[in-house]
Amino acid sequence: MLELFILIAITKRITPLATERGLSPLKWILSTFGAWIGGQITVGLTIGVTLGMIAAFYDISDQSMNILMVLLYATSLAGAFISVSYVEKFLKSKPKLSEIQEKQKYIFPVENS
Repeated sequence: MLELFILIAITKRITPLATERGLSPLKWILSTFGAWIGGQITVGLTIGVTLGMIAAFYDISDQSMNILMVLLYATSLAGAFISVSYVEKFLKSKPKLSEIQEKQKYIFPVENS
């Protein structure tokens, strides 16, 4: 549930960035969702398999396993945040529409008759 609110807040931040660059906000929102899910699954599986192997080799109590599950959740959220930050950074690296129009004035000057 917490993730849903975080994703809504992130998409509200991505939408104006895409719009001011003349790009489709829907494409970038879907990219954000994909990055979130991909980052969370990748990190979650990696850490989850590692913790599962540790739990299989060592006798771990239920209380310690609960702590490891919280650690797994926290690291998978961190992976999701990192992947979304890369999408946002990539979007911010694209030139704004106003900058493109400003450059076009110098490349293609309009002559007034």
